Amino acid sequence: MKEILVKIKNLSIITIIASFVIGIVLLAWPDKSITVVSILTGATTILLGVTAWISYYKKEKSIGGDILWYLWSGTGSPLFGRDRMTTFERYFIEDKTSHHEEKNAYYDLIETEDATNRIFEEFGLDGTGHIINGHVPVHQSEGENPLKCDGKVIMIDGGFSKPYHKVTGIAGYTLTYNSYGLTLTAHEPFESAEQVIQNGKDIVSNQVAVQHAFNRILVGDTDNGKKLKENIADLKELIEAYSQGIISEREK
Repeated sequence: MKEILVKIKNLSIITIIASFVIGIVLLAWPDKSITVVSILTGATTILLGVTAWISYYKKEKSIGGDILWYLWSGTGSPLFGRDRMTTFERYFIEDKTSHHEEKNAYYDLIETEDATNRIFEEFGLDGTGHIINGHVPVHQSEGENPLKCDGKVIMIDGGFSKPYHKVTGIAGYTLTYNSYGLTLTAHEPFESAEQVIQNGKDIVSNQVAVQHAFNRILVGDTDNGKKLKENIADLKELIEAYSQGIISEREK
């Protein structure tokens, strides 16, 4: 309601100014009044249109900001994934029960193969792919496994940040994938430069999962590879047409 009143107020101000100027023109230059009034009326109309467009743009921008904010921190948002963000509580409240963030239903469903297979079907996959969730701390110290649903789901987190070490028990994972297969490596926390010098021990990494590809995926099997094959086929047709004289060399 407040926005409507502000718009009415602005429109009234513009109307008052335009009426005042037109009145002066009619009195001062009666012989040229039609031309001048037409110009002023056109200018006023343009001004009103520009004002309305700016107002609409600001409103749309505001809506976009609201949507983005909801996706980032809104309860029920598929990107937020939890009921609340307890950053404030972690900083200022010692009671750890206030730090708890309840995860949404996805994290329960993803533990079941039925839900996993339904996600594959939704994306038109045959079930041979993987669902990879990054930025999800895995509590390895409590026995949690980053591989779920027979390896179809992989929960990983970089986890190099020191505060996470006590939560996860490790310093995160690195997931690598190439045509030969997929490798998941767990990293031990980096203790100190002194430990490296004294014991010759740097960051220790252990492979926790290796999945070998039975049929290597080569460049030609990728989406870009398919486009390259189409380009090659077009070039071959072009060469064939040139050799048969269907097309001739362009004259310089």
